[in-house]
Amino acid sequence: MKNNLHLIRKPLRLSCLWIPTGNLKRPLACVWVEAGAPRAGSAASADSEAGGLCLCA
Repeated sequence: MKNNLHLIRKPLRLSCLWIPTGNLKRPLACVWVEAGAPRAGSAASADSEAGGLCLCA
């Protein structure tokens, strides 16, 4: 008898969080975070920006 184990993970929804780098050639860097994770340093939520659209630099 052969047992097959299939691990099914729920896909994560990611969003890009732009952080300043201090580098003049590349002033911003994208850090991918889980969409449901709380964002430190974010004053406004995505719902208040442009009618629910996320803005990118």
